[in-house]
Amino acid sequence: MTAIAYRDGMIAADRQSTFDNISHQFVKIRTMEVHTLGWCVVAMSGYIGNVERMCDILKYNIKGTGTALVDYGMNNSYGLICDSLGKVYRVYGDGLVGSAEINEFLAEGSAFGFLCGAMAQGVTAQEAVKLACKHCDGVGQAVDVVNVMEELQPYINLERPEGTPW
Repeated sequence: MTAIAYRDGMIAADRQSTFDNISHQFVKIRTMEVHTLGWCVVAMSGYIGNVERMCDILKYNIKGTGTALVDYGMNNSYGLICDSLGKVYRVYGDGLVGSAEINEFLAEGSAFGFLCGAMAQGVTAQEAVKLACKHCDGVGQAVDVVNVMEELQPYINLERPEGTPW
């Protein structure tokens, strides 16, 4: 179960990961190079193994593989990508990266509806995830929050290695 929220350049996610009736912490937000988008902040939901496989796919391909990962649906989104231009994209079950979103706020994971409702009432992404941790099953442990532009600033002026697609 997951709570990922984005609003006003900030992305937040809970840390809870569950398997059967056991829960532990897993950091769901990472900074990584994404094919043709450059350095991005990526937040993913789903099984840890799928998150790792999805991040590997995103390094080399944003058009999707044509085959959804196990337990993922092709037409369902499982994560958000925030680039250094301030654009936010959804990631679908086969690694397809959708078009840039234009919504005021975005959410992913099992707490999607709760997060959208909280942010519609004016709370920040971090506050929405904290509320979800308090009120939603399967969400919790801790909350990570990242200011996307501050996080990506060190990467913006890096020289591109030869052969880099972006």
